[in-house]
Amino acid sequence: MQVAIIGGGWAGMAAAVKLSLDGHQPTVFEAGRQLGGRARNLELPDGTIADNGQHILIGAYTECLRLMRIVGATPEQALLRRPLAMRYADGNGLSFPDLPAPLDALIGIATANGWSLRERAALLGRALRWRVQGFRCAEAATVADICSGLPMRLLDEFIEPLCVSALNLPAAQASGSIFLRVLHDALFAGTGGSHFLVPRCGLGDLFPIPAAQWLQGRGHAVHTANRIQELSPQGRQWLLRSSNPAIAAELEQSRFDAVLLACPPQEAVRLALLAAEDQRLPARDAVAYQHWAQTA
Repeated sequence: MQVAIIGGGWAGMAAAVKLSLDGHQPTVFEAGRQLGGRARNLELPDGTIADNGQHILIGAYTECLRLMRIVGATPEQALLRRPLAMRYADGNGLSFPDLPAPLDALIGIATANGWSLRERAALLGRALRWRVQGFRCAEAATVADICSGLPMRLLDEFIEPLCVSALNLPAAQASGSIFLRVLHDALFAGTGGSHFLVPRCGLGDLFPIPAAQWLQGRGHAVHTANRIQELSPQGRQWLLRSSNPAIAAELEQSRFDAVLLACPPQEAVRLALLAAEDQRLPARDAVAYQHWAQTA
């Protein structure tokens, strides 16, 4: 299949690599000049390359680490591995010993500095409840929802920082089900799952840029500074229209068997609504697109 991927962040590049491995022909379109989305290299006015924010991986992200190895990025060299530690300037907070899971988490929580016995018991009790529930929650629940009732110190010093560093979103916006899956993998799935993996290189150099080079080496196109303006159905295929005049004419002659939206939700909704308004889209599909866009 010829597959257009809208968005060259980590999700879009991961999808492109997987599609290529499965024998398909992905083409990536990224609106920005740099690949990587929310975790990318950022070129400053003086030419210095910086990260566009603080991003930390954890040892439980085994699939991410596997994809890095596939495209030639070596996690053992690119990432500094350390047991989880969330200490503040006054010495309060917790740090996990380098022990097998879940002993590292149990001991780390039980010996946290600055937390009262009630606060430590509350976190251990909530973790036990999540485990009994199979680390599942309502689909629409946020991290703030599933942590409701925990002492404020735990929310401020543990849940919120961990949520932002692991999911790149504050607790009030992040998915509770994804957070619980991360906790399961980090705390109960195996030794090293809770380790922090701190980048030793630019965020773009960790995966997006090596992935682009790997894809291009296999004959797949990766377009940056190329915002897709519109998706238009052409029977069972799709026509894309781009803001970049350099490939606009080429795209007019190209058709894709599928389109994967790996872009921010507001952009995905915009493209879906434009597709729904196209008279060539079957009425049933148009209604489905409009319903999805309204509830996304």
